[in-house]
Amino acid sequence: MNIVEVKINDICQIALNGRFYVETAPLVEEKLMGVLKAGEKKVVIDFEKVVYISSSGLRVLLAFLKETEKVNAQCVLAGLQPAIQEIFNLSGFNELFKIYDTSEQAVKAF
Repeated sequence: MNIVEVKINDICQIALNGRFYVETAPLVEEKLMGVLKAGEKKVVIDFEKVVYISSSGLRVLLAFLKETEKVNAQCVLAGLQPAIQEIFNLSGFNELFKIYDTSEQAVKAF
């Protein structure tokens, strides 16, 4: 899993690349929680290059969402591939997160 952080004005964009599963979930969790600890309040997680997500990845996202609520931050997702979108639909995560087609749309929405 490759993770790239980009700052766009007051928005922190986290681009993920690879498989989001049991082996990479701790790395992603560390990065996401780190941006909250750094004081970021607007976070876009870009899934454009994520090819797989497991329940471990979903757990990390749910924990991150709960943490954003505690610190009055916002998190949106962008660029979900069709297979990933289907997993979100089946698991109900599409109801928990605002999801945009592209990270550019997500950034503009803030």
